Amino acid sequence: MIISLGSGWKYDGSTYRYPDWDDEKAMNEQKKIDEFKGVIGIDKGDYGQHYKRDIRRGLPFSDNTVEEIIADNSLEHIPYGEHFGEDDFVFIMNECLRVLKPNGIMKILAPNAGKSMSFKDPTHARFITPVTFSYLDKKNPWEYGFDKRWKVIKVKLLQDDNLIFFKLRAVK
Repeated sequence: MIISLGSGWKYDGSTYRYPDWDDEKAMNEQKKIDEFKGVIGIDKGDYGQHYKRDIRRGLPFSDNTVEEIIADNSLEHIPYGEHFGEDDFVFIMNECLRVLKPNGIMKILAPNAGKSMSFKDPTHARFITPVTFSYLDKKNPWEYGFDKRWKVIKVKLLQDDNLIFFKLRAVK
């Protein structure tokens, strides 16, 4: 099973066309949607995805049942706040680890906090750098409440360093 956090309209299997999109752009967007068919979407807004749920309330899956999690431009929208005594971001990352199978993969795409585009969107509540997810690795000495059974296996800067792609493995 593959799930997408904060999936929105991109993963609902239907076409959504902005008024200013030309046919080529709409067709390219449909190709992206088609690639994600079979992916279970979760979002707090209602975009026709599988689950309408705020992921800060937990993921609706049993332990060790998910092969892959996609977080495409969603984690930077997690506001600072406490969830049962821990930061919401810490809670969500621990939830992802809980539902992933051993050696499961989490793919994350986020704006680079070192670039201005990260600050342009007023809904961005958290800022992510190329080293952010190294804090989840058991080799990192800092303790912030993360379940440190993650291994960062890839970090790549994209689009003139404006975006960062991460690939994490659940090491259980």
